[in-house]
Amino acid sequence: MGIWYYWWLKRRVKIFLWVAGLMLIWAPVRGDYESASFHFLIAQLYAREGKYEEAIREYKRASRYDPQAVIIHFSLAQLYALQGEYPEVILECKEGLKNKPDDLQMQLLLANAYRVEGKLGEAISLYKQVIHLYPEDQENYFFLLDIYQAEGEEGEAI
Repeated sequence: MGIWYYWWLKRRVKIFLWVAGLMLIWAPVRGDYESASFHFLIAQLYAREGKYEEAIREYKRASRYDPQAVIIHFSLAQLYALQGEYPEVILECKEGLKNKPDDLQMQLLLANAYRVEGKLGEAISLYKQVIHLYPEDQENYFFLLDIYQAEGEEGEAI
């Protein structure tokens, strides 16, 4: 796969985005899940190209059509985390957890955002909850230990 393949692939993505844009202009706004799926896919393409602002805009559009879709909130939270906007990560994770409170990935992303923001009490509480639900996931014990060590409470970790 040489430079021609890369050029061909990049051209295909641009053509797809152009056609998708035309579909958006001409498609009637129906407010159904089909539109949410369309915006979600466009957002994923933008995210893969590194166009995070455009991806965030499309995820928000998708969320307007389907505000209960946990995957949309999770994807938005991941993009915000990539940009270091942890208050936004917390908001999106909380919104997603309203609809699916036992989502492991969302809980872990929220716990990490709390840890980064210095809200260690909330992070500890959430990590304990995740450990209670999924005790076989060893990585969470290390995150919890890391927080306890930062707080100077190594005895609590044991």
